[in-house]
Amino acid sequence: MESIDVSVVKNDIEAAHRIGKSNTMAKLKKTIVRFVNRKNCYQALTKKKNLRNSSGPKIFISENLT
Repeated sequence: MESIDVSVVKNDIEAAHRIGKSNTMAKLKKTIVRFVNRKNCYQALTKKKNLRNSSGPKIFISENLT
């Protein structure tokens, strides 16, 4: 997540799951990530507005409390 200046390493992620149908053109699927610590999640959520101005890959970040 270099485009929003948040450092995430392998040990920070508890689980990651790909969901939904893949895009036939690019073979991309949505991914859900659960962090071990809320600190990285909150950092990503507070800096997600920087993604609008980046020219990197399209990333959408949202919070789900269920």
